[in-house]
Formats: sequence, structure tokens, C-alpha cells
Amino acid sequence: MGELQKGNYPMVARRATGTLDALLDPSNGRIVMNNAQMGKKYYQTQVHYKIPTKACEILTDSSVGGLCDTAQEPLEQSVIVDITKRVGTTPKKFTNDNMIKICQDTESFIREYIVSDMNAMKEKVNDVLLALLAAGAGRNHRYDGNNRAEGYYQDLTLLGTSTDTGQQVPIFSRFAEIALDYAKNKRVGIPNLIGEGILSKFWQLQRYSCCNAAGINYDSAIAESGSAFWLDHGANRVLGANRFLVVAPNVAHVLWFNRNNNINIDTPLARHIVVPDPDYPQLKWDLDFKWDECNKVWIYTLSADFDLFTPPSDQFGAGDLSSPVCEDDAVGVTGIFTYRAQ
Repeated sequence: MGELQKGNYPMVARRATGTLDALLDPSNGRIVMNNAQMGKKYYQTQVHYKIPTKACEILTDSSVGGLCDTAQEPLEQSVIVDITKRVGTTPKKFTNDNMIKICQDTESFIREYIVSDMNAMKEKVNDVLLALLAAGAGRNHRYDGNNRAEGYYQDLTLLGTSTDTGQQVPIFSRFAEIALDYAKNKRVGIPNLIGEGILSKFWQLQRYSCCNAAGINYDSAIAESGSAFWLDHGANRVLGANRFLVVAPNVAHVLWFNRNNNINIDTPLARHIVVPDPDYPQLKWDLDFKWDECNKVWIYTLSADFDLFTPPSDQFGAGDLSSPVCEDDAVGVTGIFTYRAQ
């Protein structure tokens, strides 16, 4: 069947995973992989960060002093990062008799199922990462002064109706607000938009290119829109209908952990190895495989540990972290923003 249906064969089909595409794209830096505590259920590390000087801390006129005035020591902050998420297949078993019946050798029969398993796990990982991204969203200090709190999805009417033809048309003026908000929140680089639904239709009507569309490279995709849109067919289910995220580059990073690293047991009857993903070279999966002599079957599982790092909400400081006590105009910003297309 696979030879007949080619790319439309269900065993190799998978949906658009825009969150993974965005996070693993070279424009977003690199995946963080650490196996220092190989064999444990999670990996924990501490990330240190410093609070930038705020404009409201700067002294003016007669208040400007000198070295003899009371000095303040900048406070360094830290956050604990755990790798606590895990995905894995249920154990699958295969008999030689079953393989013979469907005219496949052992290796090709199992390879087909492994690819299907990897596709399903990537979809699951993608959905978890998307939910974690949304949970890491911070405040949106909007260009028009209407600031939005964490978790508030700002409505943007991206589609309207032409008075001349009665057809649905894109409304670029509302889309332009994303770039205005992005700049107001002190973000730089090309913003990543992750979603589907109305946002996807707007993109098509504007004749913009999608960054994870087949045959489209990143530079071509962002050339006209000034943004990187990553189609994610799980967005409506995970975020809610027509909700989407705007994520600054390099603020969120995938954390990945392989328990089989440095084990590398690879014998004719048992394997505990790490295998690369065919679509994302940065991802690797733990493959555990053995021959059950008692039942005369092959058994295998695939798995991996992962998580997502998102910036702390106080990276621009808060009132009690500065002297004089004041708040930066980007307080609460994490570089992840939430919108809803209409």
C-alpha cells in the first residue's frame, strides 16, 4: 500500500507541527540537550539572569550624585529549570509469522511502524510545547497604551468583506498592530506567529508564504510579511479557536533528554540506543528493542524526555528589585504574546 499511496500513505502522514518547526528553526538558536544525569527521570538546572537598568532609575538634575553617595548592589535572579515531560509508545510486539504473512522482512516491517510512532510522538510533543509556550506568555504593552495582562488574548479582526465584490478580504491594518506591539515591548528580530484557522486564511489571502510550507525557505517566507508564520494544526485544539501566539526569537528553547545516551547496548537480541528523527535532526529518540525468547516475538518502545524553557516574568524587574523603587515600561514582558484572530 505504501508504494501505491506514496506520501499519502497513512503510515507516513502527519499534521503540521508549527511549534516544533519554529522552536527548532536555526533562527531560534539551538536545542538544549543535557544528559549529565543519565538514567534519572528528569534533569534539573539553575538559570541565572540579571535585571537591566530601568529608565525610571536614572537620576536627573540636582538628584545626580557621585561616588560618595550610598551605593546599591544589583540583585541577580535565578530560576530552576526541570525536564519533567516524557513521551513514549506502548510496547509493540511482532512475530515472524505475521511479518511473513504481509510479505515484509523484519527490518522494513519495524521501520515502517517506527516512523509512524515518531510522527505521532512529534505531534504529541508539539502540543505539549505549544501549551507550555502559551503558559509562558507575559504582558503585552500595546502600541495604543491599552496594556494587556498575562493570559489575555487580544482580538484582531484580520478578515473583512469587500463592499465591491462581497468577498472575504484580508485587513492588513489590524495585522500591522502586531509589529507595533512587538516594537513597543522592546522585542527585536523577526516575530514568530504560531497558529491556524483565520490567521492561516489571512496569510493565504495576503499571498504571504508560510515558513513550514513545502519548498519554501525561511528568507523567502518572511520577505513580504516581515513575520514568520508557522502553521500548527494543533493550535485551535490546544489554545482555543483562532487563538495564536507571537514569539520573539531566542526567548524559548526546547530541552531534550535521552536516557539511552552512553548505554548503547546494540546486540542481535537487544538494543538500547538513541536514533535520530528523520524530520528534525536535532531530535533523537530512545529505542529499546529486545527478542522475547519465551513467546518468540520482537518487542520495542520509543521514548524521550523533554521540556521547554521560557523567560521568567520578572526579567525586566519589578518595583521591589530596584532603587529607586519603580517599574520599567516593559515589566512582565516575556517575549511571548497572545492574540485571537477574527
